[in-house]
Amino acid sequence: MFFGIRGLENLNAWVLSTFLFIVFCGLSSSLYVLNDIIDREKDRAHPKKQFRPIARGAVPVPNALGLGIVLFGLSIWGACYLGSVVFWAVLLYALNNILYTFWLKHWAIVDCMSIAFGFIFRLLAGIYVIGQFPTAWILVCTFFLALFLVFAKRYSELCNTKKFDQRPVLDYYSMPFLRSLLNGTANMAIISYALFTIESDKSSLLIITIPIVFFAIAHYKRLVMVLEKGEEPEVILMKDWKMQVAIALWLVSYFVIEWFNLSTTLY
Repeated sequence: MFFGIRGLENLNAWVLSTFLFIVFCGLSSSLYVLNDIIDREKDRAHPKKQFRPIARGAVPVPNALGLGIVLFGLSIWGACYLGSVVFWAVLLYALNNILYTFWLKHWAIVDCMSIAFGFIFRLLAGIYVIGQFPTAWILVCTFFLALFLVFAKRYSELCNTKKFDQRPVLDYYSMPFLRSLLNGTANMAIISYALFTIESDKSSLLIITIPIVFFAIAHYKRLVMVLEKGEEPEVILMKDWKMQVAIALWLVSYFVIEWFNLSTTLY
C-alpha cells in the first residue's frame, strides 16, 4: 500500500491488502511450525529457543504438523483469489522458505540470499495486489537492504559463538568477510535507493529522504559492528530511539511528498 500511496483512497485496495496480510500471516506461521519441528532438537540446546512450544514439548509434533498443514493449505487457497501474479509470488515465497528450511540454510551466502528473496516475493505480492507496478530500483534496494540486515544478524551471531551453540552455517563465515559484506550491501542499498528516488519522478522531492536513509543504515551498521547489537533487529527497532526517529522521519517525508505530489524543478 505504501508504494501505491495514491491508491489509499481505494477501499478495494485496503480489502485486498488486508486479505493478503492474513494470507502471509497464515503461510509464515505454517513455515515457522515446519522449521521448529525440524530444528526442535537443536533448539533445546539454545538458551532462548529452548522455550519454544515444540522444543520444550508443550505442543506435540503431530499436533503442530497438523496445524501447519492446515494453515499452509488455507493460505495457498486464499492466494488463489488474489490474481495469478500474486498467487505465484506467494507460492514462490513458500517454496523458497521450504528450500531454506531443508537445504539452503546450510550454504553460506545462499542462506542470506534466500531470506532476502523472501522480502522480494512479499513486496511483489503487496504491490501487484493493489494493481501497482514495482520499479526495478525499489526491488534492487529491497534486496540489498534485506541482505544487509541478514548479514548484520550473522555478524552478531558470530560475535556470540562463545556464549552458546550457533547455527552450523556460521562455520563458513568469518568476521572480516562479514564486515566486507556489510559494507558492500549497505553501499548498494543506499545507491539503489538514491536511484529509486531519481527514477521515480524526474522532479520528485524524494531525493531529500536520501540523507535519512543513509543515517539509518549507517547508524544500524554502528550498532552492529561497534556495539554488536544486530542479532535481533526487532529489538533495535523497538528500543533504539535514533532508529525510530529516522524511520518516522522517512515515513512522514515519503507520505507527504507522494500524497501531495510535491516536486521541484532540478534541471
